Amino acid sequence: MRINISEGEFCERLFSVIFKDCDIEHGANAAIADAKFQEIKEYLQRNELTFIGQDDSADCKSFVVRMIYEAMRRHKLHTASDIVTSNSGETPRSEQLSVQGVSPILHNQKIFCPSKFYGRKNTIEEMHDKLCSYNLVILSGIGGIGKTYLSRQYAHIYSDEYKFKQVVTYDKAASSFKKTILAISFDNLFEQEISDDGRFEKRMSLLKKMGKDTLLIIDNVDSTPEDLYLFDDLCKNSDIHIIITTRLTDCFPPDQTIKVRPLPVDVQIEFFKAHYHDNIADEELPIIKQILSCIEGHTLLIELVAKSMHATALSPSQMLDYLTEKKYNELEPVYINKDNLSSEKKSMYDFVKLLFDIGYLTDNLKEALLYLSLLPNEGVNRRFFYNLMPKYRSDFNDLISNSWAIDDTNENKLRLHPVIRDMVRKEMRPSSENCNTVLSNLHSHMQTYGDNLSINDKKDICSILKSIEEIDGFYANCLNVAMLAYFANFCFEANNFELALSLYQKAAVIAVDSPIQTQTDIYIKLGDVYKRLALLKDSIDSYTHALENNEQLQNGTEKNLIKAYICGQLSDTYRKNSDYDKALEFSDTALKIYNAPDNNPEQKNLAEIYNRRGIIYLNMASRKDLPDSNKEKLLYEALSCYQTGLKIREECHDTDRQIAYSYHNVGTAYNKLGHYDLALENHKKALDIRKSITNDKENDVDIASSLVWVGNDLLAKGEPFWDMAKTYFDESLAVRESVLGKSHPEVAWSLISISDWYEKKGDIANALVFAERALKIRENALPASHNYVQQAKNRVTVLRNKIA
Repeated sequence: MRINISEGEFCERLFSVIFKDCDIEHGANAAIADAKFQEIKEYLQRNELTFIGQDDSADCKSFVVRMIYEAMRRHKLHTASDIVTSNSGETPRSEQLSVQGVSPILHNQKIFCPSKFYGRKNTIEEMHDKLCSYNLVILSGIGGIGKTYLSRQYAHIYSDEYKFKQVVTYDKAASSFKKTILAISFDNLFEQEISDDGRFEKRMSLLKKMGKDTLLIIDNVDSTPEDLYLFDDLCKNSDIHIIITTRLTDCFPPDQTIKVRPLPVDVQIEFFKAHYHDNIADEELPIIKQILSCIEGHTLLIELVAKSMHATALSPSQMLDYLTEKKYNELEPVYINKDNLSSEKKSMYDFVKLLFDIGYLTDNLKEALLYLSLLPNEGVNRRFFYNLMPKYRSDFNDLISNSWAIDDTNENKLRLHPVIRDMVRKEMRPSSENCNTVLSNLHSHMQTYGDNLSINDKKDICSILKSIEEIDGFYANCLNVAMLAYFANFCFEANNFELALSLYQKAAVIAVDSPIQTQTDIYIKLGDVYKRLALLKDSIDSYTHALENNEQLQNGTEKNLIKAYICGQLSDTYRKNSDYDKALEFSDTALKIYNAPDNNPEQKNLAEIYNRRGIIYLNMASRKDLPDSNKEKLLYEALSCYQTGLKIREECHDTDRQIAYSYHNVGTAYNKLGHYDLALENHKKALDIRKSITNDKENDVDIASSLVWVGNDLLAKGEPFWDMAKTYFDESLAVRESVLGKSHPEVAWSLISISDWYEKKGDIANALVFAERALKIRENALPASHNYVQQAKNRVTVLRNKIA
């Protein structure tokens, strides 16, 4: 094993062992170097020593002369003026920079290159083209993505084109190009008594005289040089090829910049396998791909994850759990090689902190970074967030230019890499004040733009609310009830029911000291969202709690109307739970209150009671044990209720959405009665209205309901309409699964209609597949005794018998 020693120690050993008895009274020159060359080389090999920064070509005559000079200087045997001479006599001290007879040259460094390089062949070719055209190429990208290795691989592949090659690390602490140039190593350049300004000018002069056979790699230029003009001067007035690696994106010429992005997935897998050292079973490959997706193909993190799995015998599933649960700091430390400079035991969390040192940022940038950490992993629209936080616009741009933040130009998304995001949250710990700043701005923005918010803006708002909700205890500690309920209601209207439920639940917790009316309103909303998610028992409990709270209010019209509204909601929930007696009982109570002469209810609420009462009759008519005469009577009761509700809604100019709801239900009653043309007419009216009032047709569950019933009407009309019906069914299923998830009871309705379609076509096998899917959903979501579960079971039994 070779031992690295410093230049000072090297010189001391040379003097004490090699030059101690040497006659150097008349100066160091090539003759002494020649005489001692072999002796020095043998000494180095025997003692397994190497000078830090030396490569295999460094044990040459010029290197030896340099060491002689250093040894003499340290022991004051000769001054620089004694050694350095020229043909014209004594050389001025400002030019005493070279050894007699030997011109200064760039030290030709042996550049480390990884034993195996993965991918990026096209990038290396692009680098070569830019260097041939501009003499300069900028490799820009997030820390640890592979820029350094890429620059070294280029130097390896095109080594024959360069006589001199060297890598120098940018002086980040001083943000100085000048200090970086002063760190470049030259052979035969002795400048101990020259000022920094003089050394810099001489070095720049030497670099400008060098040609295209010289390659200089300046690594990690991760802060904008304060003297960037000096760098521009070198680029414009020299022929040397320069490669810059940087996280910056906006201070170098774009034509010469290459953005280094993650490797293709197949290459990531190959890279992962190289560091994993264990076999990957075929069934594990999809999980490995999920792991790579989780860390977004970050090259050094791929290496770290693979080594961690190998060292600690973690399975792919266990590693995926660690990553998705953000437990990076619990991973066993492993050795990680960073740019071949050092190997240390680092855990995932410590390594990310090393790559992205927050301490270098200004206070403003830290604050902006913290706000960005509140965004979801997928990010939000850049314009939207800049408008939300205008004070930090320039700070966000600085973070993007330094590759802390990602500006995804393809989707115009602003975000943090997920690993950086988690690290920032752990290190900086968002406070209530930080988060409230974002949420207050968000609340103001939503109130200002209201109905003019775009579909994408609404999605971004929900994403931000969900992301902030992940911060433990935040909402419970810092939000007022009114704002939280406002956000929850927004999410409900945007069909984001899971998030709406979570926010309403938190609102209920922090509303314990609020007025009874406020608590009642929150429990009503909780009931609504539980019902939408088919959590019927929880819905009933919430409405019952609201009803009990309402009883604590003073008697009066408002109290009565709130009670009627809650009873209407309870009626609908019991109906969904197949408890039709309870449903009719609460419906009767609501109608009694609304019809009392002193209450003067809002007509739209009265219409809703009639509409939902119609659904009760419709559901009762679907029971298999009913005689046909009773079934027909119930269906006409349902139609009458629906038509009454529709008339009230049209007369009081209710919202288009509610009027569409009435048309839809009138159509359903006609369908059940066998009047398919009237059914189709009403269902299409409902569909047209619903499409006219939303810009988000692909995510509107009401439209999905209309689509499936238009399909049912067409299916019932006969074979010429069957293919058209299937189109409606498929579209309905896609919307419901996208918005509600694949296990929601409403999805079962679309599946049953598709099952009917296959049965009509004579494809009983496929009919059974879709019927079984519908049954499984209903069994998981509803009580075993529920009417819908029994209907689905009967259907599956019939189809199985047909196949048998």
